[in-house]
Amino acid sequence: MSFSTGKMARLADGAVVAEHGENSTLVAVVRDKKSTPTAHKGVQLKVDYKEKAAAGGLIPKTFFRKDVITSDRETIVSRRIDRSLRSLFPKNYLGSTQVTGILWAATGLHDPDIAAMNGASAAISVSDIPWSGPIGAVRVGEVDGKFVINPAWSELSISKLNLVVACSKTKVVMIEAFAQEVSSERFCEAVRFGFKECQPIIEVLLELQRQVGKKKDMSQVGRGTPPEEIKNAIVRFNLYEKFDKIFSNYTYSKMERDKEMFKVRDDHFLLMQESFPNVAAHEIQNALFEETKSVLRNNVLNSSQRCDGRAFDTLRPIRCEVDLFKSLHGSALFQRGETQVFCTATLGSLRSAKQPDAAVQGVGDVKERPFMLHYEFPPFCVSEIGFVGGSSRREIGHGNLAEMALEPVVPKDFPFTIRLTSQVLESNGSSSLASVCAGSLALMDAGIPITRPVAGVACGLITSSDAEDPDKPDIEKYCLLTDILGIEDFIGDMDFKLAGSREGITALQADFKVPGLPLHIVEEAVKKATADRMKVLDVIEECQSRPRKIPKDNLPVQGNVVLSRHQVKKLFFAGGLLLKNLQEETGTIVTRVEEDEFHVFAYNAKAFQEVLDKMNEITAGADTEKHWTESLEVGVTYKATVMEFREYGVMIELLPDTPSVLLHNSEISHDTNHQNTNEFKLGQIVDVVYLGKDPFSGKVRVSRKALFPKPQKIMNHKDFIEKFLSPSKNKRN
Repeated sequence: MSFSTGKMARLADGAVVAEHGENSTLVAVVRDKKSTPTAHKGVQLKVDYKEKAAAGGLIPKTFFRKDVITSDRETIVSRRIDRSLRSLFPKNYLGSTQVTGILWAATGLHDPDIAAMNGASAAISVSDIPWSGPIGAVRVGEVDGKFVINPAWSELSISKLNLVVACSKTKVVMIEAFAQEVSSERFCEAVRFGFKECQPIIEVLLELQRQVGKKKDMSQVGRGTPPEEIKNAIVRFNLYEKFDKIFSNYTYSKMERDKEMFKVRDDHFLLMQESFPNVAAHEIQNALFEETKSVLRNNVLNSSQRCDGRAFDTLRPIRCEVDLFKSLHGSALFQRGETQVFCTATLGSLRSAKQPDAAVQGVGDVKERPFMLHYEFPPFCVSEIGFVGGSSRREIGHGNLAEMALEPVVPKDFPFTIRLTSQVLESNGSSSLASVCAGSLALMDAGIPITRPVAGVACGLITSSDAEDPDKPDIEKYCLLTDILGIEDFIGDMDFKLAGSREGITALQADFKVPGLPLHIVEEAVKKATADRMKVLDVIEECQSRPRKIPKDNLPVQGNVVLSRHQVKKLFFAGGLLLKNLQEETGTIVTRVEEDEFHVFAYNAKAFQEVLDKMNEITAGADTEKHWTESLEVGVTYKATVMEFREYGVMIELLPDTPSVLLHNSEISHDTNHQNTNEFKLGQIVDVVYLGKDPFSGKVRVSRKALFPKPQKIMNHKDFIEKFLSPSKNKRN
């Protein structure tokens, strides 16, 4: 992997071209120098990653052939880069910052996302933006029992593990992994291996920073503590005690707790504004937020107390239901505390599989996806008003995590496309992993033969203040929390999402709010989440432990039908119009897989039987032609009966009670200057010669003109002059 700077995009605060093999990605970073301080909203960071179709030598498939649509893959890579960078910005950094990555060239051998992640690290490192990097990022695969760094697409297709890990010099900063039921011990080995392989990249980026890096501009880093008068007012108003009373009331629901907490903050914000008009509003709001945060964290660290009264290793109450609506192929409702997810499973034909777009094909990810999960987070699930429709970045990311968690247990040769829709109805933490649990139940309810159930649980973390030091290799005090609430995620330091079966891990995604965690805490979180996952699986298996054995009546049906050559010809009569009408009438899909074999997909058993009956009706009698033509001899003259007149010939009956065949106009007479059919009448007996069957269409060929000698036309002098030497014939256009 190599990095270059100083040639491209020089007006950006930092710009680097990162190359991995022959993949080349430009990453540029810019901050808004005029950003104004705001109330606490975290770091104002936006990451946009774009893969150009031209990078892979392809043209976009959009209507205007432009790279305008952001693909799910681009969103997922953007989120991965974001999580790798965000925690290393100063806590009070006020500048709005945008990181833009553009894939310029791709060979299709390796996934270019690793180059983009390292390129983003390099671009910020050489800029003047304050940041505690650089970080290095690698992908770890496992092929034939050995770990592989940055495996090619061909290696990933047979790898048991797809782990992306980003690290600083001393800590793990980001983890995202998808696996084929890998044990927690083996997974921890892979994280350690990836951490070690990140260090050479970090050394290269540190050297790049020393040579061409700009001096960091700290002008947009606010002060770490609130003004003294605000601190004194917080003490005077007894805010710590008021917040502690709220967080110590275990009977509060999410909405009740939030209502009380915001009421205290809003009331005292107005009092402080009146008392200290010279202090900026955002400083008062941030001070109130930090006080709220300190109460919850101190309760956990010093009193072993969570705001809902649970022990650190206790799950919230779980309730599961399946087969909620009979008309659905599969359905499940999963409730964990105040998080509720309704999931549906729908089966369709393999033609409904998700197809890669041009840009995704260009980078090498060319496989179809017959299994997909779509995650929906409507605003009512958190008692808010908002836009409904489309998919946000968060929805795409959470859906991808749940999809990849379930994919390893779905049979690879399943003959249907599977679509899960996960609809969050209530949210108070871990809705993405609730989607995994609900999805697993919905798959079994639909009768899909998954190898075993999958479940997920989120592990949280509360740390002491020294965790904010990016250079400190360890953390003095910390507590891991099982099955975190939304407020524990928001105020805490980690959201560690882990999913898997009883055999091993299938997906993991870790979001760290502090600038990285030591390896031993990451490994401890993996083991804790693994134990918690088994508890969730116990509950799921009580509801449904294996796929239903008796399929539902409304499930789609498919099968293959073998037809004779003559039946195929009848089915494709009139240029395939019959077959097209058949599919429209029955709502089925008929696909030709071999010369004489058709695949039939129907959305239920009734439609399947209907299409079979109609196909039999259409092709009935087609094989009769095979028997009566066997008695005909090529070159023999037969007496045929005129049965019907057509624009292009005459339909005649060669033998009694046999299908009519066409005597084409061109085979009636050698004379082509008059309408040949005028000399025939219905029922007239006509002598014709049997010429055999057409080798391509199989149609019977007959001729009348073959009975007559071909006239020899002698062109006279006048005709020759008229045809070849007339001025009108030789006139040039």
